[in-house]
Amino acid sequence: MNHLTRLLITVAVGIVVAIAAIPLNSDGNKDGIATHPGENMHCLMEVELMAEINYGLFEAEGFSSLGLWLYGHTELFTSLEDALNYMRTSPFEFLEDLQEVSYSAEDKPVTTASAIKKLNELVDKENRVNCLIFFSAQEKIEELPHLEPDRSKSGINRIVAVGLSDTNLHRVVVPPQGVAVRVPYSFTSKNVEEVVAAVMGRTESSSAKPLPMEPTKIPARKTSVVNPRPAKRGTTESPISKGLRCLFVYDLYNFGNDEEAYDKENQFVADIGERFFTTTANSAAGLWAYGHTSIDKTPDDALNEMQKKYGRFMVEMAEVEYDDTNENPLSTKRENTAGLPVLNPQHMNLERIVAVGLNNADMSKIIPKRGRAVSVGNDYGEEEVKKVVDAIMGG
Repeated sequence: MNHLTRLLITVAVGIVVAIAAIPLNSDGNKDGIATHPGENMHCLMEVELMAEINYGLFEAEGFSSLGLWLYGHTELFTSLEDALNYMRTSPFEFLEDLQEVSYSAEDKPVTTASAIKKLNELVDKENRVNCLIFFSAQEKIEELPHLEPDRSKSGINRIVAVGLSDTNLHRVVVPPQGVAVRVPYSFTSKNVEEVVAAVMGRTESSSAKPLPMEPTKIPARKTSVVNPRPAKRGTTESPISKGLRCLFVYDLYNFGNDEEAYDKENQFVADIGERFFTTTANSAAGLWAYGHTSIDKTPDDALNEMQKKYGRFMVEMAEVEYDDTNENPLSTKRENTAGLPVLNPQHMNLERIVAVGLNNADMSKIIPKRGRAVSVGNDYGEEEVKKVVDAIMGG
């Protein structure tokens, strides 16, 4: 992803979300005029933020779906009508769309003011959305129009304006329908929670009534490789370990050509990652997969790209897919552990190695003394996720 310029994320019954990622000009001012990306672009911060908000929204009770609209320097997802028609019903599917976002220089990019005008003129007689979330880092907001879609032409009854880099967007919204939330460049989980709370009507600064959340049948833009269940991060215990650096290595080989089995494993790793991040503090995780995958990444690459946020970890998870076109997949040599060498890296200062045996495989023979072997059945659940994370913690 080279540059995230303007992003609108739409939600069925749900939500339209807009991100305006304005490049910094040479004088450091953000004036809403789209320029070519520079060294100070906030692309990675915004991707991380959107990934975290994405998961927070899908974890909220009653939330249904999320779609994507881009405006500005981009050629992708530029149709607002398509954004309303094609929604994502899982956070993982949305991340797959998010990772396609890239910068593409346009002669006449849509500005922030023009994007607001388009939203204000939105006609949605089918009431596919009922909330609009607008993201912007533009500091010169005095001349921007109010973000106030005609309520007689759509079902939008709540607007949340999120100011990136602590931008104050209170002049853009009109209370009580609209509320502004400020998010610093170095955002925290509390900032994510504030945005989610504002969207769901759980914030004191918004007097909007809770939205009716009724399921809507929506066509899919494409089929996701996996369809994981939303994680319940708010129900996990307080952090019990600090400073862990964990490399997840998972198997895209030993299930042969059983793509469904790899999808289940992908979900299992995602759930383990979710619990890892919510039960640890100041920790990081990396991801490496071997076998039937086209991902060209070495273990060293994975170690150099360790992620400190769950959302960014899940963005990487979305990139890992089964690919049967790999003619020489890296393997563990056999489908069982008999004859496999002991897993004992000699050039890494590892405190702990956890070997997870899928389909009840016994991994105890391939781990060193400081290792832990965990066997799980074919149907992974919360109990199996807890067993693996407890082993990671040294329990």
